[in-house]
Amino acid sequence: MKKQTKKLLLLIIASFLLVILSFAVNFYIQLSGNPIEGWKEKKALLKLYEEKYGKDFKVTYTSYDYKRHEFSFTMHPESDPESSFRTTLYETERNDAYGELRARGFLSDLVMEALGSDYDYLDYKMNVFEEYDSPGLLESDLNKRLALNHYKIDFSWDVEKTDPVEIDRVFMDIVERIEEKLTFSIGGIVIRVGVFDGEDYHHNQVVLPN
Repeated sequence: MKKQTKKLLLLIIASFLLVILSFAVNFYIQLSGNPIEGWKEKKALLKLYEEKYGKDFKVTYTSYDYKRHEFSFTMHPESDPESSFRTTLYETERNDAYGELRARGFLSDLVMEALGSDYDYLDYKMNVFEEYDSPGLLESDLNKRLALNHYKIDFSWDVEKTDPVEIDRVFMDIVERIEEKLTFSIGGIVIRVGVFDGEDYHHNQVVLPN
């Protein structure tokens, strides 16, 4: 009788531990995602980019958004570790994140070349954005992507670096320098400046013709 009681007790404990283990595994999957699904998405993503660009890519970091139930991957071409971008398998249906990175990088380099060191005294910050309503978000060819899509280039700097009344003049000089470099087809580009002097926000923008 005692042996049967022990067996029953062990069975109850084992069942209880199994339930706890099952709960823990399920909780882990809910927070961190199903590792098998993550592996499948990673493999599919690498295949997609490698076939599209004809070179090897490497995933350096994987994360999971439990609210969106979605894996995201940080990756780069193996031959160019500096060109790191983040994307998801779902995003590849509507945007080529690597193509976007290349286009934004190209325009950033163009601006830096156009301005040189002449405006370093402003200690300006510059950001390039690709508009998400552009028609060529899946385009991998750089020239075609630039010709199809719309971009914004934002500038900002500390108002102490220049007289507030000079902001527009300096900005228009910058725009002119950039426009001279736009010798290729581009879907659209807006150049903006925003400088806050503590009281007023100095804002201006120029829409360059296609």
